[in-house]
Amino acid sequence: MILDGPNIKSQSVHARTRKRDLIEMLFDLGLSISYDRVMAISTSMGNRVCEQYHRDEVVCPPNLREGLFTTAAVHNIDHNPSSTTSTDSFHGTGISLFQHPSLQNNGRTAGNTASLNTIYYHYTVELPETCVRPLVLPRKDPPLPKADGPLKS
Repeated sequence: MILDGPNIKSQSVHARTRKRDLIEMLFDLGLSISYDRVMAISTSMGNRVCEQYHRDEVVCPPNLREGLFTTAAVHNIDHNPSSTTSTDSFHGTGISLFQHPSLQNNGRTAGNTASLNTIYYHYTVELPETCVRPLVLPRKDPPLPKADGPLKS
């Protein structure tokens, strides 16, 4: 597996600092993998998520677990700067998903991610061109898990 030991630490340092020189210095000291390897792993992770999208035809975080009650929070993102030097505005939607594991049910790994041994040695993530269709529940009364304790308002 490629994400162990120094690989995870190198990815973490890169994610926090984005400093090539720091990764290369740690590599020279034997504490990290090379910057090129960090970039290859990062690119591979992005491309695996895109492959999963093409396979499942659903935009979904790759680490969601199956069989868990999941809730979502949706919020509009509006940026309409009023300063005289502004040239742009932005409108979007932020979606956060929350899963609720319990002692009895920790969920199951989806098992649909591509092999971690697939490494792309080019540094381009091939983003899909698509229109994301809304996802709705297939029926009016979805099955809900039993509550672990008394419900309070």
